[in-house]
Amino acid sequence: MKRIFLIHGNPNAGKSYLATQLSERYSFRHVSVDQVYVEYIKSRCPKLYFDDLSLFIAPHYHCILAAFLQYPKIELRQDLITPWYDYLLERIRQVLREHEALAVEGYAPMFPVRDFQAKLSREASIFLIEVSERAYRHLSMPMTVEEIAGLSNGTM
Repeated sequence: MKRIFLIHGNPNAGKSYLATQLSERYSFRHVSVDQVYVEYIKSRCPKLYFDDLSLFIAPHYHCILAAFLQYPKIELRQDLITPWYDYLLERIRQVLREHEALAVEGYAPMFPVRDFQAKLSREASIFLIEVSERAYRHLSMPMTVEEIAGLSNGTM
């Protein structure tokens, strides 16, 4: 069965590092939520895009997209979060069609890992990996990169 690792945590916690290690050492397909977010904003919300957006992902998300949830009467007058989640979910599904193991990493508030776990569980085995200061946890248990990769092989 296909495997998806939803790697989440705060900025600079080591999420990209873990996904890169899984990609380079164990042939996982690395999906960066940040890169998909920039792609989404550029193609679907061009007025919200600027060239250096990739340097300001978390503040942009919180101040622009998530602001809708706090201030529903803002001038945009539309839900920007649901289309973003739908777009990200579809991108994950597209990549999953071509690869056996995915390492999807991103800033925790930008993608609802438990919701995605439920929505993707019929298509693949889902593993939630929490990252903090380059420490990895699955089901509250500390794990190494090797142990995480072993989960994808069914050995853990």
